[in-house]
Amino acid sequence: MSTEYYFISDLHIGGDGALRECDFMDELPTFLQELEHQKGAAELIINGDAFGLWEFTSVEGMTKLETLIDQQSALFEQFKATGTQIKITLMAGNHDYELACYPEFIDRLKEFNIHLVPEIAITREVAGQKIWIEHGMQHDENNRMPDFGNPYAQPFGYHITSRIVGTAGKVSDFGKDNWLKDIQSVASLKDIPSWMSSNYF
Repeated sequence: MSTEYYFISDLHIGGDGALRECDFMDELPTFLQELEHQKGAAELIINGDAFGLWEFTSVEGMTKLETLIDQQSALFEQFKATGTQIKITLMAGNHDYELACYPEFIDRLKEFNIHLVPEIAITREVAGQKIWIEHGMQHDENNRMPDFGNPYAQPFGYHITSRIVGTAGKVSDFGKDNWLKDIQSVASLKDIPSWMSSNYF
């Protein structure tokens, strides 16, 4: 029997200030509950940036994940329930790159039936063809990991996110609308001044 694959990515869950709030916290658990009733073999592949670990600025290492689990305990319990029925595979992206740096993350996430694969890419076979699956940060000059798996080898995008976006989370109650989450969608980074101009001037 062939495996049915489901893909999600770039959830960016967690962070300081307003980034603690997840806009799709109604839809995501519902989707995970639906997967629990999947007939036949299935796998959910979370293809990078599931978590906004770069956006935590006052904690480091494993404490980031523990803080996130505390913030989103119901979601992690739903992962645990869904993972008893189908396989959940998690890849690191750039915003949750630390997941690829510390083996302790593998064991902690396994407690929620999430199988962390700390690799740049994985493959799966679909209809007799091998497909290549990656988050894609290696193709972005601002977010390319110069030494994958090294926690100290951070790209330029890390410094932008942690120093500007993450720090801004602490004062995110000030300003117009949901600007903090909006700015995370701006690509490329050189377009941020244009985004600011269009929003505020």
